[in-house]
Amino acid sequence: MRLGRRMFRNTPVQRVPLVNSIYRRLSETAYGDTGTVVIAFRGIQIEVAAGDITTLPSLADGTYESDELDSFLASVRKGTVVVDIGANIGIWSVLMSKAVGPGGTVLAFEPSPNNAALLRANLERNDCMNVQVVEAAVGRTSGIGHLNTASPGATHQITAEPVDGSVDVSVVSLDGFLADRGLPEVAAIKIDVEGYEPEAIAGMAGVLETRPLFLAEFSMPQSEVAGTNWNAAISHLGAVYDGCLVFDGRTPTWVRSAELHDLTSSRKLLNLLFGVKQHANRG
Repeated sequence: MRLGRRMFRNTPVQRVPLVNSIYRRLSETAYGDTGTVVIAFRGIQIEVAAGDITTLPSLADGTYESDELDSFLASVRKGTVVVDIGANIGIWSVLMSKAVGPGGTVLAFEPSPNNAALLRANLERNDCMNVQVVEAAVGRTSGIGHLNTASPGATHQITAEPVDGSVDVSVVSLDGFLADRGLPEVAAIKIDVEGYEPEAIAGMAGVLETRPLFLAEFSMPQSEVAGTNWNAAISHLGAVYDGCLVFDGRTPTWVRSAELHDLTSSRKLLNLLFGVKQHANRG
């Protein structure tokens, strides 16, 4: 399974129904399809739904977003304030908690009630006392959003209009949230919200002006489903940063700010890391 994920990630083969069916069958044979299991990962313990084939197998074999975690966590400083937007079940939140230490703070935003319950359980399991859970989505402005909870696993999406299986959730802008609470400067942000990233980025312009470490999931297909548009967000990020590392499951590559708009022609699921320096061996 590990070899197959690495070989076929971000290729058309990954989207073939028969391949997905076989992959699900293998995962269910190994972990079951009901309840939860606790997986050891990078020195922490994560409880995850047994049927979550998006996350569970790569957690179990230690490959879950390994390049992104290595690069991001290496740049996180002790005692700082960091933000996890789309905290899901808490994998990143727990690791960020360990990275900033007792003197730091993690703000973990997660609008899904089911995910938030597992998030809190995983924070308690790993003795993360420095994490504040905020049960809200992050968007352009404060208000109400529609969260599609009918999607499989723990990956849910904010949509422009209600759909079958959606629930209303609170939405906040990051700029507004931080200003209301008088919180100190944010040092690092990770965002993974299934295509809603452009809306969240529009609501954190003030935070981004301080050039924090910033990791964002980037998927044109997901943004199309969510009804969002990356053009303004890419322009803003290109104006603030000089470029980013692009992760696609293979070798990270460096993309200069002037070339960021080229990414909008990609149909791959990417992760973009801003706020790190370009290295000669990275693209």
